[in-house]
Amino acid sequence: MMDMTMSVTLQFRKTLWSLATVVALDDLKARIRCGEIGPKARIRDRVLTNGQWWTLDNLNLFHKSSPMQHPAGKHLLKKQAIAEQRAAQRVAIQHDDYQHGHLIDKRFNLTPLTDLVKETSVWGTTRLRVLPSFSPERIFTFIFGQHSIRIEAVLGRTSLWYSPREFDAAQVHRTNTEVRVQDAPDQFKQWTTVVMASQLAPSCSAMSLDGVGYWHELLCQRESFDAQWHNPDPIRHPRQVEILKSYRDFLLIANVDQFWQQ
Repeated sequence: MMDMTMSVTLQFRKTLWSLATVVALDDLKARIRCGEIGPKARIRDRVLTNGQWWTLDNLNLFHKSSPMQHPAGKHLLKKQAIAEQRAAQRVAIQHDDYQHGHLIDKRFNLTPLTDLVKETSVWGTTRLRVLPSFSPERIFTFIFGQHSIRIEAVLGRTSLWYSPREFDAAQVHRTNTEVRVQDAPDQFKQWTTVVMASQLAPSCSAMSLDGVGYWHELLCQRESFDAQWHNPDPIRHPRQVEILKSYRDFLLIANVDQFWQQ
């Protein structure tokens, strides 16, 4: 039976002035591993070197096979710089989506607020995302109806911000409960009160690198509000702090405050 396997071959020069020969890729790697071929040997290949003669220190295959470490060649340095730039751009886009887009809601499999407000007898919704610096995110959604307020709470097992690849929505802790309007804290008994309090608590920051960030969002048929509170200070940001306290009291009444305390 004929062996249809074809070995990859490259043009090879051990020095700048050597005659070009053809070498199999596997053979080249073996000779690099045993130290026979160094970083300044040259190869030419349509794919690996764009049809040009390059020294081996410009190829990752050399650095992975060599028993010794060598500086990267100029072509490889350029390739690495481009890769790092693209990776940084991807991270920047992801961070922007985390802070201002839909990344959190999508990865936690949360129902969009735009869908919740379309439900029958729903006056409006709020969503409070609690984002600690060194702990998993926890998100609380409040759906305000005529007679009751539904609360949906989720807590990640790992931090989406620090470990986006390890984050698994299947391991998110979830709970749902419902509180009668008359049993809710006074700040939540009237939807108009919720809207007014939110409008008076815009984005703020205590200019601290770590701590806890809060992303508060409100949506109904006629109103929408979005604010981010970074380490709100009781003196400088009393309205934001008061809203957070009200939410915490509400979760305590609903017996889901353990999601905030984790």
